[in-house]
Amino acid sequence: MTVAAFMDLALYDSELGYYARAAQRSGRAGDFFTSVDVGPLFGELLEIQLAEMREILNSEFRIPNFDLVEAGCGNGRLSADILRTARDHHPEFFESIRLHLVEASPAARAAQRETLGDVADRLIATASDLPVSFEGVLVANELLDALPAHQVVMREDGLREIYVVASRQSTVVSRGAGRTTDDGRLTTDDGRLMTDDGRLTTDDGRLMTDDGRLMTDDGRLMTDDGRLMTDDGRLMTDDGRLMTDDGRLMTDDGRLMTDDGRLMTDDGRLMTDDGRLMTDD
Repeated sequence: MTVAAFMDLALYDSELGYYARAAQRSGRAGDFFTSVDVGPLFGELLEIQLAEMREILNSEFRIPNFDLVEAGCGNGRLSADILRTARDHHPEFFESIRLHLVEASPAARAAQRETLGDVADRLIATASDLPVSFEGVLVANELLDALPAHQVVMREDGLREIYVVASRQSTVVSRGAGRTTDDGRLTTDDGRLMTDDGRLTTDDGRLMTDDGRLMTDDGRLMTDDGRLMTDDGRLMTDDGRLMTDDGRLMTDDGRLMTDDGRLMTDDGRLMTDDGRLMTDD
C-alpha cells in the first residue's frame, strides 16, 4: 500500500489508529506537547484575531452568525479557550459564534462537550467531516503534519512512489519503487523484481520473501512446486497441519497420523502414543 494509506491506517483506523483510540494524545500524560497544552494563552490570542475578522466581515456583509470551524480539534480544548475568552471580553462576538468541531477520533468527539463545559451551548455540530458550507473561519492547529502523505523518489526514469508492504521477516518494511527493466517491470534499487505494490518477485512472477523464499499471495511460504511449508521448511496442508513428502499427515515430532489426529504406522494401522497397535475402536 502507499505510504499515505499506511499513515491513514496507523493514525486513524477505528480500532488500531493512534489518534482514534484515545480522546487526547498530547499534554503531560500524553506523548507530546502543543501550544494548547501550555495553557489558554494561545486560544486567547487567537480570539482577538477572530473577533477582529468577525467585525470586518459583519461591517461589509452583515452576517448575523460567525461559524468557527476547528479541523482536527481533538477534544476541543483550543475552541474552549477561544470561546471563554470571547465570552469574557467580546460578548457580542461570543453570542454570534456557531462552533463546528471536526475530528476523526470517535473517542475525542465523545469528550468534546465535557471539555467545552460552560461554553458548550455554542456547539452546533461535531463530526468527522467538514461542514458543506460556512460563513466564518476555519482553524486548524498542527493538523497538516498529521495528514496522510504520499512519498515519492526521483529515479532515472522519473518519479516513483514509495510503498509499504507486509513482510515475513519484519512487521512492516518500506520499499521504494526504484528502476524498471527494459521490458518495463519494476525493480528495487538493488535490481530485484517487484510488483506494483512493492512485493518482491522471481523472474517468472512468483512472490518471494526478502531472503528469496517463495510465498503465496497471502504471505505463506511455499516450495518450488507450490506446496505450502512452515518457516523451518516442513510441508503443511492448507489448514496448517504438517505432512510428509507423499502427503500424509504427521505430528510435530514426525509421527504419521490420520485425518482425525490418531497415530498410525507406515502401513496405515492405528497405534497408541507408546507405539502399540490397536483396533479402530
